[in-house]
Amino acid sequence: MRIRRLRLVNFRRFADFEILLEPGLNLIVGSNESGKSTVVDAIATVLFCDAASKAQTVLGLERWGSTSAMRLELDFEHEGALERLTKDFGAGRGELTDLTQSTVVADKNRIDERIREVLGFATRDAFQSVAAVRQGELAVLEGRAGQSRRGELVPMIERKMTSASGAVDAAGVVARIEREIAAMRRGFDRPAKNAGRLRTLTDSETDLERRIDEAGRGWNELLRTRSGLEKERDELASAAEELGRIERTLEVEEKRRESGEGLDEVRKALTEKETQIARVRKLRSDLAAAWERIPRTAPEKEMPVVEAKAAVDESKRRIGVLAERAPRGEWQNAGRRSGAIAIVAGAAALALIFTPIFAPISPALRVWLIAAGAAAAVAAILLFRRTTRLWAFAHDVRREEAARERNEASLREVLAAVGAATWEAFEQTRAANDETQKEVARKTDFLSGIVGDVGPDRYEEDLLVESTALERRLKGFEEILEDTGGEATVLSATEIAALRTRGVELRETVARLSETVKRAEIRLEQSASGDSLPDLEARLEAVRGELDALAVRERILRLARDGIESALSSTKEEASSAIEPVVGRVFSTLTLGRYSEVTVGDDLSVSVARPVSVPVSTASAAGSVPAGSVPAGSGSAATPVTPAGSPALDAADLSVGTVDQLYLATRYALLMFLGGSDGSPFILDDVLVNCDPERRRAALELLREISRERQVIVLACEKHGADLADSVIELPPV
Repeated sequence: MRIRRLRLVNFRRFADFEILLEPGLNLIVGSNESGKSTVVDAIATVLFCDAASKAQTVLGLERWGSTSAMRLELDFEHEGALERLTKDFGAGRGELTDLTQSTVVADKNRIDERIREVLGFATRDAFQSVAAVRQGELAVLEGRAGQSRRGELVPMIERKMTSASGAVDAAGVVARIEREIAAMRRGFDRPAKNAGRLRTLTDSETDLERRIDEAGRGWNELLRTRSGLEKERDELASAAEELGRIERTLEVEEKRRESGEGLDEVRKALTEKETQIARVRKLRSDLAAAWERIPRTAPEKEMPVVEAKAAVDESKRRIGVLAERAPRGEWQNAGRRSGAIAIVAGAAALALIFTPIFAPISPALRVWLIAAGAAAAVAAILLFRRTTRLWAFAHDVRREEAARERNEASLREVLAAVGAATWEAFEQTRAANDETQKEVARKTDFLSGIVGDVGPDRYEEDLLVESTALERRLKGFEEILEDTGGEATVLSATEIAALRTRGVELRETVARLSETVKRAEIRLEQSASGDSLPDLEARLEAVRGELDALAVRERILRLARDGIESALSSTKEEASSAIEPVVGRVFSTLTLGRYSEVTVGDDLSVSVARPVSVPVSTASAAGSVPAGSVPAGSGSAATPVTPAGSPALDAADLSVGTVDQLYLATRYALLMFLGGSDGSPFILDDVLVNCDPERRRAALELLREISRERQVIVLACEKHGADLADSVIELPPV
């Protein structure tokens, strides 16, 4: 893990401050009270503190007088991925953002798991004990004061050595095994209110054995009842199965019958619709043909023909009337004859009347002649009147005949205009037209009675739509019949009646068997209301099996406990063997080769072999070892040889600076052992203040080498080693 950016908002003295770091060696320089320790605390807080915590120790970190909440952001790089950890203490929320893949995790447990994965440390104390060390805390692992801190690191070493995941606390496992064994055997050694599982199962075994003996006596009767019940259940199942088949067959046949009836009904309806369509179309065709037969003569052209015919008929009527009044006999020439006779008679009358006047005749003759003349005159007058009447009648007859001829000529003209040769032909055409008109009227009325108000087109369209729907229904019924075997496979009425009779019989059988089974089950339930022998035996076997399993588990737990305790002893020795050479090499470098042999105990206690150049009495008397004359240099320092049997030096026998250097080497060895090569950064806050210039330079060069594989962050008051750093950051003055 390499920290790339740290932002502090309202954290202690910083209102809003950001630090950018490099993957290698970073030197953060600041005077006293400038906030170097605040930076270390901010890193530990953002990594391990719960953003929702209301503890006073957390609330006390907020900047004095700030109006907004505390917020921390940490950008870090791990295995090529860039991630950002944010702790918003105002919102009580933490977020871990993968800046490479743009994913966000807000679950606290998942965030803590990820931080534990990239750091190698699960708690803040472990992190600050190994990876983030401040000035004055290097020797916190020393003596009795460091026992609690070492006590936290030892289980980490045990987990590291005993599991690939590093998550198993072997000592804790031993304790849990002891507790489980004690809980399991509770109640055996002495009475207990809540007996253990082993005691409980033993008591259950005894009780079940007693109950099995009591239940054995009624078991035979129970078996007989159960055997009869099974037989009746089989008969019931067989009858129910056959009934189900018959009901399914009847259901299919009912469906087929309904489909067949529906098919006939639809076919009939479809035939009716087709007949209606054909009838409507025939009526419409007949009407169209009838209309074609009616001549397209306009009524105004027919009226003159009727009027001319009426005029001719009127003339003939008048002539007939005249003929009825005609004088008897041949009257056509009677007028001329009567006129001639009247003239002759008149002349004779004149002669007879006037002749006696002038002729000398006797009076009697005169009288007779005058009388004859008067008679002739009367006859002449009568003849004249007759002649006049005959002439007038003849004139009327001639006038009417002339009018008739004119009317007949006019009739011929208007008949020719309408295309009729004679009035009889015209009458026949009119009669035919009238008959056709009547036929059209009858068929129109009939068609209207069929189609109603919707009209022929809409009526025919509706019939076609209904026919289409009927065809779809017809197809559906045909498909149902086809799916169920076709029309030819429909059962006869006799067969269906036989199936129905068999179904009734089976229903009665099923009802009878159901009642019998129910009564048998009640008897069985009453017989089995007590303890069931098979159940009791099965429970006894289960209890005995569980007892055997518990006995095996107890043996396994005891063996596991003994094995883990043995492994723990060797594990601590192996961990010490792994850490010790690293501490020796680093401590030798820091002390310029003066001390090279270091011993690390199982409890992380550290002792140093006494160098040759320092007399034992002097070192013991002075309480510190002065720097010898070993030349400094990379790889060229002469390592003092420790005489055989020389006593080891504890931290109390070394100078303050040497102790700091010893535990700096120890922290680095622990960091490498617990955190891996790509784990937590190595954070050191003013840890070189007790070093002389030569050892400080050696320490900085060592940190430079370490920074090639692990990020190193050094906080100091001065810029010592700035030339070796990849990044130098100066904190703002107070």
